[in-house]
Amino acid sequence: MQEATWLKALIGRWRGEGVDVAPAPEGDTRTPFVDEIVFHEVGEVENARRQRLFAVGYHQVVRRKDTGEAFHDQMGHLAWEIGTRRVVHALTIPRGLALVAEGEVSFASEGWTITLSAQTDAIAQTRFLTEHARTLGFAQRIVLQGPVLSYEQTTKLEIYGRRVAHTDAAQLKRVGT
Repeated sequence: MQEATWLKALIGRWRGEGVDVAPAPEGDTRTPFVDEIVFHEVGEVENARRQRLFAVGYHQVVRRKDTGEAFHDQMGHLAWEIGTRRVVHALTIPRGLALVAEGEVSFASEGWTITLSAQTDAIAQTRFLTEHARTLGFAQRIVLQGPVLSYEQTTKLEIYGRRVAHTDAAQLKRVGT
């Protein structure tokens, strides 16, 4: 199980800033934000006696930098599939979307980089979202470099009569356990 301990480096409270670039009817809007993510250990999980995972869970709240108003709330899990050495990111957001992204991790001397993606077969969404703001794909890069956690993600959407990319990027530092 020692090979899975790299995910334990996430456990604790992280806070930082980032920018959300979201589609609008007439172009894109840029929203600077404050991001807080709290990770906790789930531990080892076995599935059907054939799959072994080590997981951490998290809760993320993103607030507008100028007003402090929360505009994104997300819960999920990051899991290391020990047999295949793949990473699984399962997440949900309250407006009615859940997805499972899969990918790989590469290790460096002071951290690691996870690269994940999800296509339409790994995305569940409400009827409203399917009809008005359909998610077509998701890609994410998560980097832990020493005391800094950063991510970049792109959600491919069909909204306002066109296909667009909604991007988020943030850099966070550990602020508690």
